[in-house]
Formats: sequence, structure tokens, C-alpha cells
Amino acid sequence: MPIDAHAIRSYLTKMLSAWDEQGLDRQRGGFYERLDASGAPLDLPYRRTLVQCRQIFTHAHIYQLTRSEAALQGALHGFEFLQNTCHDAEHGGWFFSVSLEGEIHDGTKDAYAHAFVIFACGALLKIENLDEALRVQAEASADEAWSVFDNHLRDKQASGFHEACTRDWQVIERVRRQNPHMHLLEALLMMADASGDAKWIARAKEVLDLLLTVFYDAPSRTLGEFFTADWRPHTEQGEIIEPGHHFEWVWLIGWWLRLSADSRFTTGQPSAQTDRPDAAQPGAHCDSRANELPELAQHLLSFGLATGWDTQHGGVYDEVNRRGEPLKQTKRIWPLTECIKALAWWVGEAPLSPARSAFDEALETLFDRYLKAESGRWIEHLNRDMSVKLSEQPGTTSYHITLGLSEALRLLESSQ
Repeated sequence: MPIDAHAIRSYLTKMLSAWDEQGLDRQRGGFYERLDASGAPLDLPYRRTLVQCRQIFTHAHIYQLTRSEAALQGALHGFEFLQNTCHDAEHGGWFFSVSLEGEIHDGTKDAYAHAFVIFACGALLKIENLDEALRVQAEASADEAWSVFDNHLRDKQASGFHEACTRDWQVIERVRRQNPHMHLLEALLMMADASGDAKWIARAKEVLDLLLTVFYDAPSRTLGEFFTADWRPHTEQGEIIEPGHHFEWVWLIGWWLRLSADSRFTTGQPSAQTDRPDAAQPGAHCDSRANELPELAQHLLSFGLATGWDTQHGGVYDEVNRRGEPLKQTKRIWPLTECIKALAWWVGEAPLSPARSAFDEALETLFDRYLKAESGRWIEHLNRDMSVKLSEQPGTTSYHITLGLSEALRLLESSQ
């Protein structure tokens, strides 16, 4: 039976309520890392910045949909904890994690978490009635998180950004990934959309340039995950492809195309470069190839559906290789929500496309196999035959569910 808008709104309301009741630590502050299958908190000995940011977004976004006062208060609670506990007042930036007592647990400054600091700030700024002092603070925090990328994580030799730094800004050499860059693009688009400031669009172009020149392999029509320091496919992990990220990039390209046509950014827009005077005009290459993006999105979506979707049991494989052969036949929930987002955008662009039936099937699979509609809980990870592999609920996953369902809701309500 097709899923309707009422079912989506109902689930999001119940999911938020479940996290407010069990996932928010009112005594020590912040959100728990994860809940068990029954919804009780698993009190791990740390709180990651990433979890706080994703919960800020979840609460802020659901507030925009429902005007729930609990959602607003949860977002503000998370932001207060992010600023007062996770932020490094001495060196700047945000710790990877803090202890339950609010001390430093892991002082690493990583790209992934800082992208989500920007993202969370943008989500707060989308709240129309946000207190002005909080609005100023969110804008300042987003600028500070960008300065971490610009001043400390930027790779001046090979382009892009390093994975992480120490607390006092010494670069930590790790296998390079497209994933933090993808989420940085998402965060920059969020800030552009929320603020209307063209500087965020200029910064986003820099990341899109990496998609066109580094991450995407045209012959195989695949998106690489792991790279060497000079952006060649990693010798051991270079064959790994995640269909969920194919879908996520499709949706981001769609968001970019929508914003690039927004009148706020099409009139009087500055040249496509960052605000660094010594920058080598990042984004100019993206401008010259921008007309390739719709076709690139179609290639990414086609590969993801053709190789990532399990035609026998349903759901999206966790990993395939560049030839489309499954490497991990297990199925986490987030690749499916990303599939729904990508299909929702594609159907919106081409309503008569066969993507509509794929969208309906993906949304039904999410509700039938993963979401617990009555309780607002979910199943995190399934085996190929859709039996349960992991039923704990990480605090990061509500972000994926919220975005997937809100994009589905947008499509369903716009087509009524």
C-alpha cells in the first residue's frame, strides 16, 4: 500500500518524541550516542560532536515541519551543548568527542564533524523566529567552522581538505575520502540556502569541482570512496563503491542546481572563489562544466539503482565494486533513505519518468522493513534477506531518516 504524507508526518513526530524522552540527557547535557532496540539509552563514555550536530538538525528540521515546541527546545539544547562543551575555547574548532563529564575525550579536529557544525548552524538559521542573539552565534560558529577548513585542513598541494588535525592544528595523515567533502558541500548549500549569502555558494563550487575532477570516474560511471594523498584511487580500497553515496550526490546536485537558479545568487554574484586572497580561483572549473551536472546525476542514479538495489529482496547494498558486483550485501538504513531523496528529486524534475515507481517501492520498503511506525524507532541494519543484523539506533541516523522522509513528503504534497 502506498505511503502517504500523513504516515510520514506521523512517523517523524513519533521519532522526535522517542528521542526527546530517551535520547536527550537532561542531567548532563547533550544527546546520547545511541539507543538500544527498546529505545533505552546506551550510555557510552563519550559524546561526539557529530551526533550533537545531527540531532540539532533533526530537531530544527522537524520543527520547521511541525512547529513542535519540543523540537525547537531540543535543537536549542543541542546547540548550547555544542557551544559550551564541544567547542575548544583555547585553540578554536570543535573536539571530536567529549566525556560524559564534559571533559576532552578525543581532541582531534576532523573534517567530517566540522562539516556538520556548519550544517547544524544552517539548520538553526532556517528557523524564522530564532532569537537574534542565537542567530548571530550560529552565523559566527559557521564562519569559525569554515575557517577550520580554510586555514587548517586545506591541502594546498593536492587540493581538497585533509581528514583531520590534532587539537593544536597539526595535520593527521589518513586515507583520503570523498565522504567528508560530500558533507561539506551539503553544509555549504545549507548555509547558502539559510543565509542567502553568496560566499557560501562560492565555497560550495570548490567542492563541486572535486566531484568533477577527482571523485567521479567517467569510464565506470562510479564515485570513488578512498584515495591516496594525491587523489588517486587507493591501492587497497579504491574499488569500494557505496551506492548510498551515489544517491546522496544526486540529491546534492539537485540542490545545487536549484540554488544556482535562485535569484539571491544569480544577480550581482561575486566571482566563484573563496574569500581567501591567495586562493587559486577554486570553482572556476566547476563553472565551465556546470552543464555536465544533470547528466552526471543521471549516471550516478542509474548506476546506484542498477547495481545497488537488490531486485530479489529489496533494499540497497552497503557496498559494490566498480563493476557493480556486491561487496557487502548487508543493508543499512541510510543508503535507502538516500535513494529516496535522489528519486524524489528526480521525479520532481521529470514526473513521467520510471523513477516514480522506484520511489514508491523504496519508500514502502523503508516503512515495511526498517521503520517502526507505532513507536518512532527503527531497525538500523539488515542482512541481504532483510532479517535483522543490528537493531540499535545510532544518534546519527535520525538525520538520514528526517531528510529522506522530508524529501518524500515534499514530493507527495507537491503532487497532490
